[in-house]
Amino acid sequence: MAAMRRPLAFDDLGPDARLFAVVCLAAALLTILLVVLAVGKGPLEPGDLLPYFRAHRTRYIWSASVALSWLVASIPFLAALGTLLATDRRTLAIAATLLSTAGVLLLGFGSFLAIGSFFALDDASRGIAASLQAPYQAAIWRNLGFLLSDPGLMALGGGQVLFAWLALRTTLSRVTVIIGFIGGVAGLLTLGVYQTGSLALVQLAAFAWWAVATGITLFRR
Repeated sequence: MAAMRRPLAFDDLGPDARLFAVVCLAAALLTILLVVLAVGKGPLEPGDLLPYFRAHRTRYIWSASVALSWLVASIPFLAALGTLLATDRRTLAIAATLLSTAGVLLLGFGSFLAIGSFFALDDASRGIAASLQAPYQAAIWRNLGFLLSDPGLMALGGGQVLFAWLALRTTLSRVTVIIGFIGGVAGLLTLGVYQTGSLALVQLAAFAWWAVATGITLFRR
């Protein structure tokens, strides 16, 4: 069975392998920061949302910055991963890369938009009339933030499943393959299961693991 396992396509990355390794590790670190900044219970009542935002404005600024940085670092990581796993199954590797990239773009943009909406609402809530409407608009955008994450998580999940399937017959660690399947399935279940936050945590943890594994593999080539 071990003889049937295909080697990774290191040669296709050429002299840029070390550069991609650094980017992969950066993507892993940014994924962890993204999760750390997102965890924790915020206020649930509409009237508490904007005061909470004002009290944690710096955290929101960091969250927006990390979301965009994660988007930028993750796409080269996915391109490198797709190249490594392609070998003789290039069409499937392209599908996995495109699905995952679309998921990263949707999730990164959705997160940035949801965060940015609170900055816009805070600036627009001057005056008595505006301040009366602002809590309900904040509640709408908070709920929209969850919905905006679903397409990205599902697309990324589909890509993760395809990457794990590609890696199944390669020399990549079996533990990494299993974690890839778990993260991908968690993403695909996002819309059908209520606990989106828990599933996203599992999925992003798997994404970070794969980024670290890919980075270390490229450094060791």
